[in-house]
Amino acid sequence: MTSVPIIRAADQGKMIYLSETWYQIWKATGETTNGTADMWFEVVPPQMGPPEHMHVQYDESFWIVKGTFLIKVAGRIVKVSEGALIFVPRGTTHTFRNIGAEDGHLLIEAFPGGGMSKYFEDVSPL
Repeated sequence: MTSVPIIRAADQGKMIYLSETWYQIWKATGETTNGTADMWFEVVPPQMGPPEHMHVQYDESFWIVKGTFLIKVAGRIVKVSEGALIFVPRGTTHTFRNIGAEDGHLLIEAFPGGGMSKYFEDVSPL
């Protein structure tokens, strides 16, 4: 398979809802990046975030686009806001929580690509 350039406007991409107000806009997947990365924009309501977890086969990065978050990585808790970058190597426990009063925005990438969008599609109905 050959990769092709991907250009997505802010509102373009597949949407996956994690709740009525918590959602993702998928910009690229392993299928569209020849296995390089999964990339999505995530809108996180106040006081929301995933349970602490780890990925055995994926490295993950978080770019804080808007808002203030508490990030917990490998037991370390840090308060971060716009412009912060967090890189989480595979096998490292992590979580985040939007501690602001408005929706927070994250750009999230997983390396290598493939599998993350399917996971969120499967759990979103729950």
